[in-house]
Amino acid sequence: MGLSVICVKTVLRIMYKTTDDKLFVGRGVYTFVVFAAFAVYFLMITGIVPRSFNLRMSDASFPLFYLLCGVMFVAVLVAAHRRNFVNAAGLGRGAARGFARAAICVLPMFIYMFLAGSCSRPGNMLFLFNTAFVAGFFEEFIFRGFLLGQLFRYCRWGFVPASLAAAVFFGVGHVFQGGDAVSAFFAALVTALGSVFFGWLYVESRYNLWFVVFLHVLMNLVWTLFSASVNGVVGSLIPNLFRLLVMAVAVATVVASKKRSGQPYVVNRHTLWRNRQC
Repeated sequence: MGLSVICVKTVLRIMYKTTDDKLFVGRGVYTFVVFAAFAVYFLMITGIVPRSFNLRMSDASFPLFYLLCGVMFVAVLVAAHRRNFVNAAGLGRGAARGFARAAICVLPMFIYMFLAGSCSRPGNMLFLFNTAFVAGFFEEFIFRGFLLGQLFRYCRWGFVPASLAAAVFFGVGHVFQGGDAVSAFFAALVTALGSVFFGWLYVESRYNLWFVVFLHVLMNLVWTLFSASVNGVVGSLIPNLFRLLVMAVAVATVVASKKRSGQPYVVNRHTLWRNRQC
């Protein structure tokens, strides 16, 4: 990891200045580095670049792959933000608060699935761990904390282009969850829309990535543990209604927090196409 940080920092030192212990680089250079690091991950996770190992949810190679990719993304964050890299990824504070808010949001869905569903894979703990915890954490860290977060917060992209960039890649990465062309399309569409929504939650929660991490983890846990996904990632009608209820409660928590603190919304007409408030 030390060598990776040195290599990335050499590129980033083309143009920077230091303010409040934070390393700012030329936006164009940093945008290139962010996309380059993300491309390495995305080309491998989608199989576009051949790999010598399988990435099935039931395999131990799945968390190992994400750990190695995590090292690469952390190296970029350390090189760009120095000691502030944890906060730059949205992981510096609010873990307990994020878990509590996420648990409240997912509780109605859990109650319904517990009463109406059936435990689908009680014996395959590795599959459950990879689907809920590994995928839930690293997808939020990579797509929201890294790709969306760096483009919007530090490269000054607007929320629309930054969130759409993350959404397109996130949707394409879930095409495999469809059994045919139609279900693959809807799988990509649903996950892309979910990516935009989770990105908005992340930004409006004062860049507290823990909230969307735990929300993603708990929703994946309920969705996987109980028989909800009979139609793949899209799911059936009633479970999807409860998934929409989770999203509505999540929005309500953000609105309530804004009213209580008096803070303005980050996503507004000044930040839609270009972030002018950084």
